[in-house]
Amino acid sequence: MKKDQAKKGSPGRSQGGAQDPSGKKVAALEAQLLRARADLENVTKRAQKERADLLRNGAENLIASLLPVLDNFQLATANLPAHLQKESWVQGIGQIENFFLGVLKNEGLEKICQTQVEFDPQKHEAVATCKGGKPNTVAEILQAGFVLNGKVLRPAKVKVVA
Repeated sequence: MKKDQAKKGSPGRSQGGAQDPSGKKVAALEAQLLRARADLENVTKRAQKERADLLRNGAENLIASLLPVLDNFQLATANLPAHLQKESWVQGIGQIENFFLGVLKNEGLEKICQTQVEFDPQKHEAVATCKGGKPNTVAEILQAGFVLNGKVLRPAKVKVVA
């Protein structure tokens, strides 16, 4: 009888077009397989997204923890007496600072260091005010801020025109 069914049409169908119990079971298993495949795809996508988020957050945390090191390099080189600025060891420290900053830039780090722009509370932290100039603009950067891949890691500490 199975050979007759195979010749007449799809398995599990009788001549009247209604499904017999084995055909219902096949349809149910096919539907279950489709759901399982969709679930597997969703789990895979979610795992990939979570992994990418974890890597991004780890990089953000590491770079944020390195910002004070960069600040100290900049403070050390900015406040040198004039007679020491030509020393080879001082120039070496400047090169290390530039190299370090270049590595961070390659990872997507950008400085917030523009003056004469409108104060943006997302990018700037006002720590002082001054007079003169266009109100609500950044007059001076007191400490550079940083953005990593579009996300503010540390707002710039600024003086704002009142």
